[in-house]
Amino acid sequence: MKISEIFNLNKSQHELDFVDIDTSNDTPLFLDPYFLSLRNDRWSVDAHRTLENYFQFILHLFETNHKEEARRNFKFTEPKETCLGLSKSGTKGKSLGDNDATKLFEYILNSRVVESGLVNHVNDMKIFVDNISHDKISDLTTNVIRKPLIKYTQNQCKLHGPE
Repeated sequence: MKISEIFNLNKSQHELDFVDIDTSNDTPLFLDPYFLSLRNDRWSVDAHRTLENYFQFILHLFETNHKEEARRNFKFTEPKETCLGLSKSGTKGKSLGDNDATKLFEYILNSRVVESGLVNHVNDMKIFVDNISHDKISDLTTNVIRKPLIKYTQNQCKLHGPE
């Protein structure tokens, strides 16, 4: 069932400022940090800044040899509440779970992508790290900008709630 149906909004997708997701199945859409960086509205700028600050923090931990702290801060779960992704049925995807996050972390640790400057932004991982695609980057992005997403959702609820 779609969000608009659950809350009896009586509006179609083009009348809404949010993706009218089906809460029982993943929608094959993704949060794209690059697209977020191109937008100049206040919410996008704040969300992009949050994401970049997080990623720069992780890179700084690598560069200053605080690798265990970086590892502890680089674990993510599948954000089921957004219902975005590639699950065939339901909303249970693979995400950057312990195995993938560890594999990605080890790749970054053992390669010279940080030292060489090849990875400076979240989106760079799609290019330089194997098995990291738009779905996993979207999961990472969702986890990092969860607070701005919650605030956005609260504002949409106020906008569409009872008057």
